[in-house]
Amino acid sequence: MKDSPLYDLIKQEGIEEGIERGIELGIEKAKKEILKNMSLKGCDIDSIVDLTGLELEEVKKFLSIS
Repeated sequence: MKDSPLYDLIKQEGIEEGIERGIELGIEKAKKEILKNMSLKGCDIDSIVDLTGLELEEVKKFLSIS
């Protein structure tokens, strides 16, 4: 089974999906780090939303947790 072309294709697709998901998570983590730094520097919520591309509710939630 592991030597079949179908197995190789499915495995490759799984790897590619994992890489894409990892990149997405990394981008979100970076945005939240930027959000935190902007907040510490005194930026207003509207500017943070505008510059990070995050949703207003997500920014508010993050700021209330941190």
